[in-house]
Amino acid sequence: GVPMNLELEVGKGSTRIDLTGLTLHRLVLDHSMGDADLVLKEPNPVEMEDLVVHGKMGDLTVSGLGNAHAKRLDFVGQMGSYELDFDGDWQTDLEGSVSITMGDAEIDMPPGVALELPKRRVLFGGMETSDRHTSRDEDSRHTATFRTRVQFGNLAIR
Repeated sequence: GVPMNLELEVGKGSTRIDLTGLTLHRLVLDHSMGDADLVLKEPNPVEMEDLVVHGKMGDLTVSGLGNAHAKRLDFVGQMGSYELDFDGDWQTDLEGSVSITMGDAEIDMPPGVALELPKRRVLFGGMETSDRHTSRDEDSRHTATFRTRVQFGNLAIR
């Protein structure tokens, strides 16, 4: 398909979004108040330049992020519960930022992806990472590099 820039604004209520089969060059998800699930079940046919996710006051789960083939991800979560699952067919390294304010977030990284956290900032909150991702080794095919900021919340990267 033709590569597209997609901007989604999700308001109150319960939402399920399946982007499988779309050709995405850029994706922006602005989620506020409610439950939302976004999934990419198959690989994006093109490299995605930007993936931007803003969550406010609700529960948000995004799965299949490895299938996005994103070069950059910026995530902001405020007053909610968030799960970002990076399973899928990784094709490129990823860099970006993760910011949590008054919320909890869990990031699930698959085996074979090394994690680099060059700038970590935690103010009245907590952050934990799994040892299996914190260094590049012979099993690492790709690297995810995130600047992180946690204020009055918690971030777990597994």
